[in-house]
Amino acid sequence: MALSYTRASAEGKEPRGDPEPVRIHRGGFSHAPVIQLSNGARTCGSCLRCPTVPCQRYSVDEAANDYFREFPADSSVTVCPTDAIQIGADNCGPVIEKGRCICCGLCVARCPVQAIVLSANGAQVNDSENEVFRLTGKPVDVERVAAITDEYRSVAISGQIADAEFAADVCDRVIDTASRSSVQVPNLLVRNLMLSLGVPFHVRRLGDTNMRIDSVFRSGENRLGVAEIETSEGAILDAPRDILDDCAVLNARYRIPLETIDPLIVSLRFPNRRSEYWQVIKDIADVLGMRIASITVGALLILMWTDRKLGQDIWPEFYADVEAPTIEPVLRRLLGGRINGMVTYPGWSKAAK
Repeated sequence: MALSYTRASAEGKEPRGDPEPVRIHRGGFSHAPVIQLSNGARTCGSCLRCPTVPCQRYSVDEAANDYFREFPADSSVTVCPTDAIQIGADNCGPVIEKGRCICCGLCVARCPVQAIVLSANGAQVNDSENEVFRLTGKPVDVERVAAITDEYRSVAISGQIADAEFAADVCDRVIDTASRSSVQVPNLLVRNLMLSLGVPFHVRRLGDTNMRIDSVFRSGENRLGVAEIETSEGAILDAPRDILDDCAVLNARYRIPLETIDPLIVSLRFPNRRSEYWQVIKDIADVLGMRIASITVGALLILMWTDRKLGQDIWPEFYADVEAPTIEPVLRRLLGGRINGMVTYPGWSKAAK
């Protein structure tokens, strides 16, 4: 559990001087992002000790489910799926437990001043003063911090947090963590990755037996997305049939027209080309006219690490079947022609064999 935030005990920190941020460049794995200022100087971000702690918690609005209220959604508002971020007792800034961090980079992506860096030892928070970010000698000024974070969130970001090679390590950490702790960890990771990409997405709360659907999401105007999240290679073979069950439930019990439902399967890696998975996907499309989209956690990580957003009408582009078991075309478009090494890593963007 995170410690309570006590503003009175937290010394504030804020940028000093007139220069404004004009551009932020993420240097990749283990490299602190560079903030370019209006006077030509460069600096790195330092923790503002935000009262709202965006790297740790979502706001009520961000976590709201206003598109399918009947769904028994997990009510967690924690950004870190393993709850690795706690609030330090000394300065009330975020502290990351290395043993629980799976290096997904969600907290990195949400820090408004880019004060968190992803490394092999886990995410690391920079709380040191520098030539721009200075301690004020006074308690945190809530309104001032809000104004600074709004300013920094409006600045263009280039570069990326990490690369596809490291995404493989993250997925291994997810599997290991899920085996030792809550089975909800992979589900919350997918939910939070989707939220980072601008997709309202919710997973079923743990222990609910009244609805077997893994997750739902807003997929467009008057449309509902339904997703199966599979983290084992064996379970993904049953995912196409499970998604059909989900659609049947939504249609029969909640009177949601089938033509307004967008089905999606999220997996750690794609099955190989000879897998029955791809043929079943095609059979369902041919017989029922239902095109089930597929995406991997690796693809979601790369999209988040490069600060991409997904439009609500994009899901049909993620359709892949036995004739073309790949989502490379849509990823190339979203990444501006660059696929960041995902082509060569087995199972991230296309069937492994």
